[in-house]
Amino acid sequence: MEIIYIDGEKHRLATLPLSGMLGSRLQSEFIWRTSRCWRKYIGTWLIEDNQLFLVDIEAELEGDRKACLQTMFHSAREPVKAIWFTGELRIPQGEQYLRVRQDFYSVFEKDLFYQVKNGNIIKKWVVENEKPKPLSSWFTDE
Repeated sequence: MEIIYIDGEKHRLATLPLSGMLGSRLQSEFIWRTSRCWRKYIGTWLIEDNQLFLVDIEAELEGDRKACLQTMFHSAREPVKAIWFTGELRIPQGEQYLRVRQDFYSVFEKDLFYQVKNGNIIKKWVVENEKPKPLSSWFTDE
């Protein structure tokens, strides 16, 4: 998962705001030394003043070079407002009820959502999730 800071607190982000902007060419230049991260990078984000910002990227390039914001945004200063992103951010919170190998599909106690348009937060809401029934109950008539 990605990382996001909200009001100074670190959270996991179950959305990939960079995926549409990166494009396959730049992402294919990234090298990742583990199979745990199929997208080959981890972004760190910040919500501040109702705006979404990219503050860091963890990735490697050929020749043991580290990718950074300047690699992607040649004249950018940190942080970079995510003007390319329009969509929903999902921030899982609380107890993890169900772990799915792809963390993005795991079920948590609740999910905090932000609706974003061109990097601007336009709506925020929370969804309380039900605790899934134990797997053993799937095979009984309870």
